Amino acid sequence: MEAVRVFREMIDVENFLREIHEVERKHGVRIMPVNGDVVFGEDQLRGAVMHAERNFLTGRNSARDFKTEVMRYIACERQIRSALIRAGIKEGTEKFVLLILGAGFDSGEILRDLGLSGDGFIKEERDRVDGALEAMALLDL
Repeated sequence: MEAVRVFREMIDVENFLREIHEVERKHGVRIMPVNGDVVFGEDQLRGAVMHAERNFLTGRNSARDFKTEVMRYIACERQIRSALIRAGIKEGTEKFVLLILGAGFDSGEILRDLGLSGDGFIKEERDRVDGALEAMALLDL
């Protein structure tokens, strides 16, 4: 897993998501653009991925798609629609985090293929990360 903060004004989200799908196939990874305003640190992202993986392994997933299940946990939302609205990117979004899941990939190459540049820095807000991790745990109750 790698998370990279990127800056690019989103003008055509649907086209960008199509580009992501092509790059995912090329590199054998999963790529998720996440609204930068809801990401407080890498531990939060790791926790979301862990919860989603566990849910799929035990058959307790709410979403049919793994990436959507991860987004539910990142957003700390039970409802899929609410999670996608809160944590997804929209037209006009200028900063977001690109979450890349897989093994043996070159994030620099992936960013180049998507026409993005990133500073690779996610500011860690420990109190907010801890709060997000608690909220994730409550989603399972």
